Amino acid sequence: MTFQGSHTKDLLSRAILSSSNYWRGFIMTTNYTIRPLTYSNFTHREFESLMTDSRQIITDFVKANKNEDMYGTHLEPFASKLEEFQKQLASVEKKQTTSLAEVDKERDSALVGLFTLHRGFAKIKEAKFKEAHETLAPVLTKYKDITKHNNDVATAEIKSLLKTLKEEPYNAAVTTLGLSPVISAVTTAQEDYDKAEALARAAKSSKEVGKTKQLRTEISRTYDLFMRYTAASAEAYPEKVHFAKLLKDLNTIRDSKRRLSSPNKKIKPEQAPEVTG
Repeated sequence: MTFQGSHTKDLLSRAILSSSNYWRGFIMTTNYTIRPLTYSNFTHREFESLMTDSRQIITDFVKANKNEDMYGTHLEPFASKLEEFQKQLASVEKKQTTSLAEVDKERDSALVGLFTLHRGFAKIKEAKFKEAHETLAPVLTKYKDITKHNNDVATAEIKSLLKTLKEEPYNAAVTTLGLSPVISAVTTAQEDYDKAEALARAAKSSKEVGKTKQLRTEISRTYDLFMRYTAASAEAYPEKVHFAKLLKDLNTIRDSKRRLSSPNKKIKPEQAPEVTG
């Protein structure tokens, strides 16, 4: 990002000074203060929301103030990188969702196998098989709709079912009907699902490496530039009320996102520094 002309350089100097003074404990005029927001610990989707909302505000500003060249110059690459970031993020999430859907399908298949085999013994009259079938019937009936539930509920119910089937008299009935192999298949399918879900959650909550991380860093830098330049311009030229209005609108967005900035979220040291106030 390059700036031309003494006017822009002067504003940038003011912006840098304003940011520096903030951290030294000096307070800018209230009307021109950048509202504090630490977004380095935002998830990618939370970060995307902040940037998308801000882009719309800046886009509207550029349309109404075509003579403010700095915004027009930097808005296009900012918007382009944000769109690329969104595509990259969607691609990553699609892969995660596909992987989870595949193991969930395997889990459902194993469960259907268990219920089907159990029903097959309903017509067998031999006493020991009839007794074993009837012993398991109430348990399997209780969990017959597992595959219709959402993933979290299904996981809880499957683990409860497997735990119950290890207890007596159900374990003996499972052995009598020869259902141990299919129970093992359900157990393995659930373990595979747990692993896939853990990987998906880890990938979703952590900062992605490579292209996604680089794009996020570049977008952050431009966003911080917009914030500092706007605050400096509003302070330097109070008669130009459009700067104060833009700062107010951008700050409103920052305020709305502050609840996402939890102190319990881990901040990676590689994350580019952002305007926090």
